[in-house]
Amino acid sequence: LKVGGDHRLDWDVLLPFLFIYTSLAMAVFGIFVPAGNFIPALTIGAVYGRLAGTLLYVAGLSEVDPGFYALMGAAAVLGGVTRMTLTLAVILVEVTDDALSLLPMMLVLVCAKISGDLMSPSFDDAMIQLQELPVLEEKPPREFDVLTARDVMARSVVVLRETELVGHLIALLKRTVHNGFPVVDPGRHQRCTFFAGLILRRQLLVLLHERVWELQAKGEWMDKGSRDLFVDCRGRWMEKERIEG
Repeated sequence: LKVGGDHRLDWDVLLPFLFIYTSLAMAVFGIFVPAGNFIPALTIGAVYGRLAGTLLYVAGLSEVDPGFYALMGAAAVLGGVTRMTLTLAVILVEVTDDALSLLPMMLVLVCAKISGDLMSPSFDDAMIQLQELPVLEEKPPREFDVLTARDVMARSVVVLRETELVGHLIALLKRTVHNGFPVVDPGRHQRCTFFAGLILRRQLLVLLHERVWELQAKGEWMDKGSRDLFVDCRGRWMEKERIEG
């Protein structure tokens, strides 16, 4: 990445190295090893740019600087992989100590980002999609603009009464994946239902784990402290544990 350097690497060295290194980098991308994409993209871009500059120099353009082409190639590939512009420009300028290349480098990074966005997502976004990781996008899809809350609401709401059987709670937790359950009061004549509150899944798990019904039968429920139980974080990690009634 040195601008103004000599021509130490010929095209017959750069070409096989570019082919071998790119093939190996593509083979290991995405595997579960502590590796990144910054150095491979930097190397591939620099070799590609220097190869282009070297070929132009061999063709008779003596004023061509392969080092400058290597710097622009590294910026182009890095910008296309990461889709970063200003950050990469600052990093590459600091590495090469060449502030005069900042303007063409910014132009290359902008072109790489625009062309990359038109063809495919960035490398990180592509890995997230392949691994099917849950990610909340910065902007919702356009089809969500015509949806209302009514479109995503369920008619058959899973609710809990103020007094429930332990077996019913265990079966409900195994059958559903809801994070919270509305608590309803059927009323005196059970003709209409009133909303009484909301209880979270982890709170139910904590109550079942502490066997609160036994404490309540012994009169120790209030001594134990219902508020401390409800904020107990252990309920978050009990989802896969076996709960016996």
